[in-house]
Amino acid sequence: MRTFQDSLATYGKFIPYAAIGLVTLLFMRKTFRRGHSVLRRKHLAKGKTILITGANSGIGLAAAIEFAKQDGRVILACRNREKAKKTVYAVRNETNKGTLVMKHLDLESQSSVKALAEDLLNTEEKIDIQVNNAGVMGLPYALTEDGVERTFATNHLGHFILTNMILELLKKSKEARIIVVSSMLYKRGMINLSDINNEKAFSSQDAYSSSKLANIMFANVLSKKLEGTSVAVNSLSPGFVRTNLSRNGLGDSWLKSLLYQTVGHFLMRSPKHGAETVVYCALDPSLKGVSGKFFRDCKEKDLLPHALDSAVSARLWDACVDFSKDIKT
Repeated sequence: MRTFQDSLATYGKFIPYAAIGLVTLLFMRKTFRRGHSVLRRKHLAKGKTILITGANSGIGLAAAIEFAKQDGRVILACRNREKAKKTVYAVRNETNKGTLVMKHLDLESQSSVKALAEDLLNTEEKIDIQVNNAGVMGLPYALTEDGVERTFATNHLGHFILTNMILELLKKSKEARIIVVSSMLYKRGMINLSDINNEKAFSSQDAYSSSKLANIMFANVLSKKLEGTSVAVNSLSPGFVRTNLSRNGLGDSWLKSLLYQTVGHFLMRSPKHGAETVVYCALDPSLKGVSGKFFRDCKEKDLLPHALDSAVSARLWDACVDFSKDIKT
């Protein structure tokens, strides 16, 4: 039977390396979680109507709380009605400011997306800020009721349809902003125009990365289409944030899933820190008129060339119109 002294003699030489590793992780944790300054000015959202998808938890919930604190009228578009009710209570417990409106939205379903769009067109005078935040990761291959791969439908196509259908409301605002929440994983994404629906080959990780690339391309194309209007469109990465996005796992690799849930969880930012760039892009006065840009950590960042490919972006837009049923862009 091995004694403590025996174990110490065998593994003691690794203790300094373990200590160095722990210190490094602590430093990285502080760096990853160090948030940039939250907007200090008050009432920046007063008089504004803000639509945010995926407000049940994570970045969406944190952003909704901040928008409410800034006296905004916040429309929470959520898939799960019961969770949405809890979200309203959570926001109200956090702040007694702002006005909260709960709406149902299942981005996988085009009928649900269109129902929300029609509801908003019939009930809202204007929308000042739209935050396309909802997303999924790690889903196995499956098609929606509309025949679209689920990750692409939820992360990109649903938002594409919703945004185009309510542009009329955004144009009624004196200064509207559309915020598209993407990810730095766009770098790994690729738009395969001959197999956008991933029928020939599928990887859940690739599907996620490609949907985030599609988000950026959508924002860039839309910003050009809206030149000369009161509507600005920007995309962003919130950073490495501790949310339930990985609740379905990381799909293809159990090792990556394990590392994500352990070491990754240790390094992640809080949802509040992750939401800072969202709130910055939505409300900061210095960004008035700024459109077609990409942000991270509340700063403009350059995109890789493949995200700026105008020809592929235009063809992706046309493909999304084809996937959509009876919408005009």
